[in-house]
Amino acid sequence: MKALRLNVTLLKNEIGEQELSITLINDSDAVIKPMSLHIDVARWTDSLELSQPNRGIEDKTESPVFSQIGSHLVIPFTQSVTSNSSLCWRLLTRQAAYLRLSDFPSSSYLNFEHKQVQLVMELNVEILQDSPKIEACKLKPAGRDIIVPEPAKLDYIEQTIVITWPLRILCESNETLLDQQLAWVSRQNAGLTFCNSDAGKVGNGDILLSFEYDQSLETEGYTLELQGQNWHIAWSSESGRFYALVSLSQLLMNQPDVIEAQLIQDCPRYDYRGQMLDCARHFQPLNRIKMLLDWMAFYKLNRFHWHLTDDEAWRLEIKAYPQLCEIGAWRGEGLALCSQFGSGAGKSGGYYTQAEVSDILSYAAMLQIEVIPEIDIPGHARAAILALPELLVEAQDQSTYQSVQFYNDNVLNPGLTSTLEFLETVLDEVCVLFPSSVIHLGGDEVPKGVWQHSPAVSELAIGKQKTAESYLFQHLQQHLNQRQRLLAGWEEIAHHQLDTSAIVYAWNGIEVGLECANKGYRVVQCPAQHAYLDMAWDNSPLEPGFHWAGTINLKQAYEWQARDSSLSQAQQALIIGTQSQLWSELITTKERFEYMVFPRVCANAEVAWSLDTKQNYLHFSTKLNHHQQYWKSRDIQAKYLELEKG
Repeated sequence: MKALRLNVTLLKNEIGEQELSITLINDSDAVIKPMSLHIDVARWTDSLELSQPNRGIEDKTESPVFSQIGSHLVIPFTQSVTSNSSLCWRLLTRQAAYLRLSDFPSSSYLNFEHKQVQLVMELNVEILQDSPKIEACKLKPAGRDIIVPEPAKLDYIEQTIVITWPLRILCESNETLLDQQLAWVSRQNAGLTFCNSDAGKVGNGDILLSFEYDQSLETEGYTLELQGQNWHIAWSSESGRFYALVSLSQLLMNQPDVIEAQLIQDCPRYDYRGQMLDCARHFQPLNRIKMLLDWMAFYKLNRFHWHLTDDEAWRLEIKAYPQLCEIGAWRGEGLALCSQFGSGAGKSGGYYTQAEVSDILSYAAMLQIEVIPEIDIPGHARAAILALPELLVEAQDQSTYQSVQFYNDNVLNPGLTSTLEFLETVLDEVCVLFPSSVIHLGGDEVPKGVWQHSPAVSELAIGKQKTAESYLFQHLQQHLNQRQRLLAGWEEIAHHQLDTSAIVYAWNGIEVGLECANKGYRVVQCPAQHAYLDMAWDNSPLEPGFHWAGTINLKQAYEWQARDSSLSQAQQALIIGTQSQLWSELITTKERFEYMVFPRVCANAEVAWSLDTKQNYLHFSTKLNHHQQYWKSRDIQAKYLELEKG
């Protein structure tokens, strides 16, 4: 079927009340018989009114039955739509005003007689106005410094070193890990080859690189000295040695003809320097994950927080429950999980086998990155619940609720013995598969009203001082501790009287993280206002991204501190690091992925690594010129920033 369109027109756009007209247009010669319209929307639909076909949208005559699951809105209709005619609805929402194109419906199709027809989407949003603009960030002209994140100490030596390309660096390597890392550096730098120093004589343009173990250095610290043809790395740990090679890689990334002789003495400010990737909302292929790991290593980030499960999909193979991936990893018309966020009528999704996970773990370990898995519970668990209803649903529970993402069936029931058995079994497999000492269990956004009418929860002997959710997390913390693992979760877990071995990821603001540290918890600061890479860059309607936490330009991603002088020295030590998040509701392509990540990942890396006394946004922006040139050579679809004039 051809020439079927869906026109979406913004009629009203006020805070607390927005109105869209949705018009199904039939330009074909066929008659569209009664069926259902499916459309993924970003807002909860408060009401829907049908206008008479082929008449003005002012002639509202009927309030049709409709349903919405998450972002997926289904509108059945009983009218036939003849050739060159249309059918129109008015859709009312009562939330924040529409600000950008990515706020609008993203995908639609018709469903009839077990067939689906994709519709061409048209947006008519002339009344969408720019919000007050934040002045676009621009870069200062490139300076002599290159390395991101900023080293603790860098001294230039009055000497220039001529570099001959292709470049050979001769060094001694008698271990597999170092060989793998040297090969990785070569892949990041076209024209660079590492050779064993005993493989032949030194040529005119060759560089001699020596390594020295120095136990006086900080754990992840290093020194890198470049003079003439003799370069030297000192290190006290494998990670420190690797970060010296990373700094060397950055100095050579644009194939310079000369570099300045220099001595770098460096170590990180925070032990934890993280990046989270959501692979549940949209499946991210293995090569994209490895690409992210490459760039994390290139900017000395050392924790990959892997968000593997959510309402929209379960992505991790669990051998004890194959249904989790057979059912819970896929979305599409007629499946247990319907389309969300524009994934469409066809079967879409995927999951990671345990063999593939092991491959990712090996690759990350070579790059000195620890992989922290997240199994998000008890909310955000709809995919698991629909995959295993016989275990995870209490038929007698008459509780009603709605999650912030518009689900009424996405919360695990801690009163069911089968829920605890399910989680213990899953976590046991996770602990065997992942060597990380930290297992992240989510714990965020459990809606009000859950379990209020659950017989199983009412029978729990938990006392008045403990909630069902606290009971669940205390039970799982004990389960993980017995396996020498630490429970981590989003900031909400700090309300559950867990022992202070738990690690809290504070996402609602810097102050929340400080409060959790004041309670004695170790904290990873990941405030949405600075570190959520799914936020739009600025207020332009054309910029993709969310805006519930504001917009985040490069300066906002850079100018923040995880610690605060209001904390005691001991409490400040509990702020163990920072992390940026990439939630994937809007991440449907490699290009969008890279656009949201670069260059903000560099800002977050410098916040995590460099001392506050070494952080200077203007200086940082001069270095970024060198990196933008490198990204272009690597075909990265970044948000490229213009050079400041004058």
